[in-house]
Amino acid sequence: MMPAALHRLARWLRVLVPGSVFYLFVCSVQFLLWPTQQDVARIYDFSVLMGFEFILNPLGLMLFAFSRWWLGKVGVLLFFSGFILAFQMMLIDASTMTYLVAGLLLSHFVIVRPVSEEEGQRVLGIYAGRIMLYFFALMFCAMASSLLPPFGLDQPYLDAVDYDGLKKHGGLMLDQPHISMWIGVLYFGGISVAY
Repeated sequence: MMPAALHRLARWLRVLVPGSVFYLFVCSVQFLLWPTQQDVARIYDFSVLMGFEFILNPLGLMLFAFSRWWLGKVGVLLFFSGFILAFQMMLIDASTMTYLVAGLLLSHFVIVRPVSEEEGQRVLGIYAGRIMLYFFALMFCAMASSLLPPFGLDQPYLDAVDYDGLKKHGGLMLDQPHISMWIGVLYFGGISVAY
């Protein structure tokens, strides 16, 4: 039985999490269409975040399954702490991304309480849908990368803000940040519509 305070917190998080996901959708659209000089570190950090989604989706599914036992809850807490540390080490401007990361992680890890078998099946279905949506968005954007317009994240903008000098790591999503923003538009937009 969940204490009343935790039950109230869980109900509050059901309102907060969809808002956080929608905010991430808005950020991906804003960064794609109207980036500013001040946004360059956040654009890189958002691209890192989209890469970490590759890990977060299956991880969220595993953590939900393991969180039904006390030992699993301790493991979830330890792994979650290590994950946060690793993610923060890759970011450039971690202070501005803290709320984005918190919203995203809440959307993955909010369900760590005992649930009925029926609710458990529903949650597993939600995770499976998110995983499929992410991989669809990732594969579509990777295969169509030469066709997707960069809008505001074109090469003159990236050169003007010295994006290549700012990057800590490389890869398709970090070297071409408009791909990450397109993935964010499709993925977070799809989740926002589903909520």
